[in-house]
Amino acid sequence: MSHANPVLRTESIRTRTIQARVLRVGRQITAKTSQSTGLVTLRNALLKKYEGLLHRLRHLREELHEVKESERSLKRDIHHLQEQVEKLQKQVATLHAQLQGVEIQLASGLTANPALQSLFTSLEGKTVTVTTPAGILSGTVLVVGTNAVELQESNGDIVIIPYSKVSSVA
Repeated sequence: MSHANPVLRTESIRTRTIQARVLRVGRQITAKTSQSTGLVTLRNALLKKYEGLLHRLRHLREELHEVKESERSLKRDIHHLQEQVEKLQKQVATLHAQLQGVEIQLASGLTANPALQSLFTSLEGKTVTVTTPAGILSGTVLVVGTNAVELQESNGDIVIIPYSKVSSVA
């Protein structure tokens, strides 16, 4: 081949050079294509993960909204219960004071009787007859108290009758 035409030889070298370049470019394209295929696969996997994360984020936002609504509802319930507790505490304090008053009345034997107090108040200045376990008393109603009435008998004596001892009034 050493005697061959130098032009053919040059063309042959050029052809081989071009073929080598084509092969090299082909390998690079193949490498880049497989690299590109790998990137596409990776991109698809990442997109799938991203979409999954977006879905999870939406779900978590909905859960957070529900939790906040529950929290607001619980705060309203707690506030309402606190108001009820305060109201009950006031009622207990009132009942405690009333109980102390009743205990004092029981200890003294003088108990309040709003019905008898109202009756005697309407009869104030008038003559009445009061029946008690000790007997019958008549007199003018002078003073009406919360737990007793004061009568002035016809002879001028002043009698205090505890409501707890009144059986009847005429």
